[in-house]
Amino acid sequence: MRGTADSAGPDFVCIGAQKAGTTWLYDNLVGQRDVWVPPEKEIHFFNTVCANEELLGVEARRPAAGLRRYEPLLRSPSVHTIRWLRRFHGEPRTTRWYYSLFPPELVGDRKAGDFTPAYATLDERGVAYARRVLRPGCRVFLIVRNPIERAWSGLKMLYRWRGEELPLERVDALLREMDEPTHRLRGDYARTIRLWDDAFGDDFRVFRYERLASAPVEFLREVGEFLDVEIDVDLERLGRRSNSDPERKPMPDALRRKLVDAFRPQVEELDRYVPGVAEAWLRPAGDGGRAPAAAGAG
Repeated sequence: MRGTADSAGPDFVCIGAQKAGTTWLYDNLVGQRDVWVPPEKEIHFFNTVCANEELLGVEARRPAAGLRRYEPLLRSPSVHTIRWLRRFHGEPRTTRWYYSLFPPELVGDRKAGDFTPAYATLDERGVAYARRVLRPGCRVFLIVRNPIERAWSGLKMLYRWRGEELPLERVDALLREMDEPTHRLRGDYARTIRLWDDAFGDDFRVFRYERLASAPVEFLREVGEFLDVEIDVDLERLGRRSNSDPERKPMPDALRRKLVDAFRPQVEELDRYVPGVAEAWLRPAGDGGRAPAAAGAG
């Protein structure tokens, strides 16, 4: 029964990557008959209570701004959602608090999930803590996207948050910013895979963003198979953008060339875990196209 020591918390966790279609996937799982996801997508538990030491003093969970914290009420205007939001925003972040975010009265017999891409930044200590907190058999998965495209998309999102214009002509400044831990750790997939695979074994899986882009229906079904659920495909929802970049600014060629060189060692190491990514991702022209309309990753 949910709520006992071995059944509290989520049944699955999506740990990223940031800007790799996680919001699109979350949106397509909202309202599924076999899946329950929280009213607010990202819980930020493990990266708050057990943050990577490289990010201490550099990165903090961005608080919900103004009325944005009540956006879940627009999706699910109910007393249950109000109670959930009060608990989420108003109580100390403890293990008991984390378990309480997956309440039996809301989850029922469905599989419950936590979508927090920042978990990909956890170090060995943080992943070990997650292993202790998460129930036995909890499934964990990572969606990997070309880290060069991911870094550019993440940087554009950061500048939108700041309300600043990207200094497109200052390639060296952009490179320095992309080398900050907040960006670097999110693109070092080989490090992330080693840590989570060691901790979760067969309960950990890696999916490719390209698969989401080229065959979204099949991608959803493959995720459902891993989670042991059947996902109903809503074709209208399938094509909606999530977290899209309204301006779609292309990456400067000079920046791309330097990023290919910078990411080459990481991508070549990752190729041992995900064969074929080096050939696909280290091309001078990028990964062959823009983010898909379905994913809207910017």
